[in-house]
Amino acid sequence: ISSIIAELNTDQFCRLKLGIGRPAPGADAADYVLEPFLKDETIVIEASVDQAVLALECLMVEGIDAAMNKFNMHDKQEGDE
Repeated sequence: ISSIIAELNTDQFCRLKLGIGRPAPGADAADYVLEPFLKDETIVIEASVDQAVLALECLMVEGIDAAMNKFNMHDKQEGDE
């Protein structure tokens, strides 16, 4: 991200983030993010990528506010719409 910020000369741009969790305590973060996903994790990742595609489509058609309201799951509780 820092190279993109440097090239654009701004940090004011849309970002789409997909979370992959955190490594176990004491585990190397670089190894964690670079290792292949487990089979059960792959199912979750595929669903997350599908949601990301929908979020990007919404961003392009309806704008950033609509996309953030529909797809930002950071603070949503289970069962909330």
